[in-house]
Amino acid sequence: MTKERIRALKEQAKQQIVEHTEEHYKEETEKAEKELKEAVSKIKQGTPQLQEYFSDLVEAIKVVISPQEDLTGLIVSGVAGIGKTHTTVATLNDLGLIQKEDFELITGYSTTVELVNLLYQYKDYKAVVIDDCPNVFQDDKAISILKSALWGISTKKEHKRIIQYNTTSPKLEAPNSFQIKAKIIFIGNSLGNTSNPERASLHDRCILLNLDFN
Repeated sequence: MTKERIRALKEQAKQQIVEHTEEHYKEETEKAEKELKEAVSKIKQGTPQLQEYFSDLVEAIKVVISPQEDLTGLIVSGVAGIGKTHTTVATLNDLGLIQKEDFELITGYSTTVELVNLLYQYKDYKAVVIDDCPNVFQDDKAISILKSALWGISTKKEHKRIIQYNTTSPKLEAPNSFQIKAKIIFIGNSLGNTSNPERASLHDRCILLNLDFN
């Protein structure tokens, strides 16, 4: 047997070991992920307290989304990873709302201008879900914008929610004034500091639901 043939057989053996290891690792990873998902699912399904609080969340979403209700906002808080966002999106789907057509999920924004642009983009949707955006409760300008988005001007014929925002920023894509019809759902780990009058007034415009399992 030539040296070249021996070398080729060694390389082939190494390749087989690598492929076997990668395949085994992939199988074990997929197995672990499946077991984890099943465990989490069983915990959620088997915990009466979780079921109770999720039931409250589902009912709160139904109330806010209902066109017959004047309520325009919902703030949901609770520890991370319990299924707040999943339950919210699933409930909206169950109500017949389709993401990208009837509602949108916003998972982050960096500036007030960006927030205004997003609200303008989805102003005619049934709902806008703002998920894990702590800046909402940190920025007084953002709070002011959201207060306008949640509480409007009543006339004899209708109740209009008008957002007005003036800036010299070239990044503003929305007009300086526009009407928003979408209901707004906030999801986060905290309700924010209600000692701030501006933040407290934002809370006054919403249903507050704290999923506290302690």
